[in-house]
Amino acid sequence: MEARKFRFKVLSTAIITILSAQSYAQDTTEVENNQLERIEITAQKRTQNIQEVPVSVSAFTGEQLKNNHITSLVDASDMMPNVEISSTSSMPQIYMRGIGAGINYGFEQSVAQFKDNIYMGRAIMARAPVFDVERIEVLKGAQSIMFGKNATAGVISTMTKGAINDTEGSFSASYGSHSTLSLEGMFNTAINDNWSARIAGVLKTTDGFMDNNLDNNDIRGVDHIDGQENSGVRLSLQGNLDNGLSVGLKVEHSESDFELSSRQYYVDNEALAAAIDQGHSPGLTALLDPNAIIDQRVEFDDTAGDQSPFNDNFESDTAVLTLEYDLGNNTLTSITSYQDYTWNNAYDPTYSEQSWIALDRTENFDQLTQEFRFVTPEADVGGVDYIAGLFYTRQNLDLNQNADIFEFPSVPIPDSRYGLLSDFALDEWSIAAFTSIGWQVNEKLKLDLGLRVDKENKTVTSSQETFTADLGIPEANALGIADSILAAFGAGNHRLDEERDETHFSPSLKLSYQENKNLMYYASATVGSKGGGFDGTLLNNTGIMGTSSPSGDPYNHFNPAVIPSDSFEYEDEEATAFEIGLKSDILDGRGRVNVAYYYTQFDNMQVSAWDGQSYVVDNAAKSIVQGLETDFTFILNDYFYVSGAAAYLDFEYDSFENGVATVWQDKVEGLGGQNLTGRRGVYSPEVTASFSLNYDDELTSSVLLSSNLSVSYSSSFYTASDLDEQSKQDSFAKLNFRIGLSDANDGKWSVALLAKNLTDEQVVRSSQDLPGNAFAYWVSIDPPRTYTITGTYNF
Repeated sequence: MEARKFRFKVLSTAIITILSAQSYAQDTTEVENNQLERIEITAQKRTQNIQEVPVSVSAFTGEQLKNNHITSLVDASDMMPNVEISSTSSMPQIYMRGIGAGINYGFEQSVAQFKDNIYMGRAIMARAPVFDVERIEVLKGAQSIMFGKNATAGVISTMTKGAINDTEGSFSASYGSHSTLSLEGMFNTAINDNWSARIAGVLKTTDGFMDNNLDNNDIRGVDHIDGQENSGVRLSLQGNLDNGLSVGLKVEHSESDFELSSRQYYVDNEALAAAIDQGHSPGLTALLDPNAIIDQRVEFDDTAGDQSPFNDNFESDTAVLTLEYDLGNNTLTSITSYQDYTWNNAYDPTYSEQSWIALDRTENFDQLTQEFRFVTPEADVGGVDYIAGLFYTRQNLDLNQNADIFEFPSVPIPDSRYGLLSDFALDEWSIAAFTSIGWQVNEKLKLDLGLRVDKENKTVTSSQETFTADLGIPEANALGIADSILAAFGAGNHRLDEERDETHFSPSLKLSYQENKNLMYYASATVGSKGGGFDGTLLNNTGIMGTSSPSGDPYNHFNPAVIPSDSFEYEDEEATAFEIGLKSDILDGRGRVNVAYYYTQFDNMQVSAWDGQSYVVDNAAKSIVQGLETDFTFILNDYFYVSGAAAYLDFEYDSFENGVATVWQDKVEGLGGQNLTGRRGVYSPEVTASFSLNYDDELTSSVLLSSNLSVSYSSSFYTASDLDEQSKQDSFAKLNFRIGLSDANDGKWSVALLAKNLTDEQVVRSSQDLPGNAFAYWVSIDPPRTYTITGTYNF
């Protein structure tokens, strides 16, 4: 407690110092040259200058993303301090200010994803390729009023380019390390005076950077195990009619395929030997390659495992229709969208030469949304402005998962096969009404009051049942073996039909004080919520062998549970967020400094943690998150400018007494859990930062030279929810460099060389205990040093 008080005093002192130091910014006259550009965003459903929005928000233009070869949200993680986007080969995890959803296929998101103003209802949709983008806006902190529930940690909003009334096109090609090839093109044309069309597409393929060193680089004939292919195409239509109605339609199809998993395993031999000395059996871990020893996370490609079976294919379709009607000074907007995807994923969860288990998952999802929004112009002094809207969504998730076990070592029956069949169908609808009312008290002070009311309904049908084949013994005996084996992995037999209703009231209060046109102070208080739901993991313990029905009948294959266990349903969580900050343009428009302090309390926090066998879901934690964020840009002279951002994060579980035990606590100490109160959470580095030095000059009268040197830094963080020290990634810094030539006259052509991770840092983004193999772990790592050359032609 004393340490928390000390940290709070340090934060408070820093805030007062910063606010005092920045108060010198005065109303200055604009200079003609070398001024920072005005960045316009739509974070509050109005087009506004980013410096006048009372929210901690950053924006990345499509050109920035292209220059840094960003082809997905996962690639953009290093550009966003206090944001961690981790991809565990296929399922992205997004954390902001230390808060994220974790892995559970029934979970809602904590960081909401939006694309062209529509909610992307599932985390897997972050795999869709990023191309022909106008900008990406990153809003930190609870954003419940405009973006709804499930935005308790923040929002990542991507705006793609729409059709314009002109004829233009572009084509770019990139080639780089590991045979990485990217092709991207766009063509836009005016159909007539009122209508225009645009088509854009992207294709990226790579062999992957992970070498397969098992069996002389010959696993399924593939010598690199993390090859990928991503593609997407988008058609946009835009109509601006004479009656004040504008019509926008965007239709997109995307695909993402992984050739094999990038996860590698290693054994903590020192801990295993110590555990054996204390009487622990090595179990299945003794069957792993004894040479799979990773020293200080240096060579994770030592042992790839058999990787068979493996299949990972993701296909999605999206359509969005936007109607905007100009009602004088007011605007009425209708946004209608439909999305669906199919995700097929089959893999060996041991990622090793062991071949006793295979998981197969097919996930089908569709979503329909409708939003109506009425927006008035921003008020003059003494006046009132407002935004009011209605929102409806319907989602259907069908998840089929199978676990197949072949000749399990403890039941060595030749040619045996048994396992678990699971069907999980979740239907959801929700409706919301929201408003934000702004009162311009005087020339400097504005007060905004917001309220959102959400009502949602979820119904689920879930069945799990064991099966057997080819055991050569009576079926009842075989199913008994299957029940006992699956019980060891935390799974039972059940057939459940459940329903839940929730209503959420989310208020907000914002104060902004515009000292002058170059300096604004702001403060906000917001309450956000994240919906509860049902456990969508394969290995849920409802109906597990050894438990019984209320009448005393033991649960098994022939008597599945119809009443859920406590772990099947989890409740909604609530975030209460406070933020104060300033936004300033200084040095006659040649500099920009923004600072924010935030404090958020999460109650009834949803947690998903791996216990060595399956993911355990609970409303277990109360956490307090606070910190400082700053970003800055300075034009040094006609040729150089610098920019950067930094964040300090103080994350603490204020109450988390039933955290999942580490493997040592479980196997050696015999503990069923651990008290994580006072500990940091997963993906919550204390300090993150980025810095960029940019140079632009005319090499000749027709050729422009541009270069960029950037560095990103992160202090250490844990990558597994049990906070096992083996999952801790040490602090690191990545260095990138880009140099390019372009047409100085009309920008028709450009060519650039990009080098990423020049220091060749090896960074673990995710890790987990290997199923059934104590003291063995799998990991996924970031790419090593890479080089890419890109050429672009515009016409």
